[in-house]
Amino acid sequence: MNRIVINIGNSRTSCGQFHDGGLVDTWDYSTSDMINAAAGIAEWVHTMKEPDLVVCSVVPAATKKLKRCLSELKIDTYQITCQSQNVVQGHYPTIGTDRIASAAGALHQYPQEQILLVFDFGTATTLTAVDKTGKFLGGYISLGLGKIFDSLHRYTAQLPDLKQALGSSVSETPCHDTESAIISGSVLGHVGLFERWVTQSRKELGSKAAVIVTGGYARYLAPYTKEIDYLEPNLTLIGINLLADQARVLEGRV
Repeated sequence: MNRIVINIGNSRTSCGQFHDGGLVDTWDYSTSDMINAAAGIAEWVHTMKEPDLVVCSVVPAATKKLKRCLSELKIDTYQITCQSQNVVQGHYPTIGTDRIASAAGALHQYPQEQILLVFDFGTATTLTAVDKTGKFLGGYISLGLGKIFDSLHRYTAQLPDLKQALGSSVSETPCHDTESAIISGSVLGHVGLFERWVTQSRKELGSKAAVIVTGGYARYLAPYTKEIDYLEPNLTLIGINLLADQARVLEGRV
């Protein structure tokens, strides 16, 4: 089976091509430009044999626009929602579908773990905790690392926009210039938030809870913490693909 998985996030729309259950390619678009995304996805569709197109989204307006553009190109899509799956149970109604997908991906990738703390470092930083049966155990949400850089620049008169400098050297001692202070302070501050969430979650849910990390900003934080057990950049795409497989079974489409 061929499938294109589309994960519409607040800033970035990530796509993955799956063949017989395996992820073979990934690519991205800006969520602010769904016309270009639809055109690009259509090009991929035309290179594949009868692919499924599966959408997961936390941006309803962008989803509507993408689906309309693809429909005009005679391309059908199927949307995964929290209600269309039963891999993760007991969650509250407004939880993001991407969080459910990431948790589903983690449950599939790491079935040996009793409790999973699934972190996604994107526009928002989120934690979704589940046990090995898929029971939702709670979570946290905060502003993402990139938006911290954006906000420092936008809401101050003199601080520069340094988001593009992410990946620069981070000083673990107090800094002596503005740029280093912003980069190091933001990265280490976010590591501190992450580690406090891990500590608190393990205190409440069990000291052996495994930490699984995904999202575009994860790679900038990973070098400065020892609390990550598994780093999987494509976890959400993997989870969406699994939920699409389940939906086919539940709806008798296999």
